[in-house]
Amino acid sequence: MTTKIAVPSKGRLHEPTLDLLDKAGIGIRREDRNSREYLVNTNMPGVQVRFLNAADIPNKLKDRRVDVGITGWDLVVEKGVSGSVERLRLSFGTCCVIAATAVDRLQEGVESSGKIRVATEFPAITEEYFKSRGKSAEITILHGAVEGEIATGDADMVVTIRDTGATLIKNKLAERAVLLESSAVIIARNDRVAELDGLIKRIYRADSAMSPRTEGEKKEAAD
Repeated sequence: MTTKIAVPSKGRLHEPTLDLLDKAGIGIRREDRNSREYLVNTNMPGVQVRFLNAADIPNKLKDRRVDVGITGWDLVVEKGVSGSVERLRLSFGTCCVIAATAVDRLQEGVESSGKIRVATEFPAITEEYFKSRGKSAEITILHGAVEGEIATGDADMVVTIRDTGATLIKNKLAERAVLLESSAVIIARNDRVAELDGLIKRIYRADSAMSPRTEGEKKEAAD
């Protein structure tokens, strides 16, 4: 049976993922890293790499179109498949999903003004956050550049990724809450995780060699 590993075709996780596979000894057989091939063989018999949008990887894995994937934990949670996959946390892609408002508007003031207009790429995470607070929100789904919605008056709050925080500063926004801590993860189909344990641990150990693990992370990998 062929095993398909899904990796991000572009974006901030693309190059680190390719580096990780290289270090794990999983050689991708294509002309160069900028190739437009979407399904390629590797130097491991029966193992292929499929290039997908990072946001599509969780559902492709849930639907059994791929067997192992590397993507962001935030995307796994957003797609609602966190309970359908096994996962191991990786050392790169660290970020947070956060709520932010204009620097001169406190969160309490925004939330007390009636229904909150929120712009986000993470509608499911956003809805769950407001539900847990007993609040309602009018959610606008965007795919990128959500920070500009406050400046244009189209949103009271944004829920977005915070990496370095530079984008928030540039757009005169202030972080008000952390909704989710995230990083890149290896995810695998529940029905094949035992069968693919060797391949998964091979990738994980390559990542560990690049970045030492805490005791908690080592225990997570062993469980």
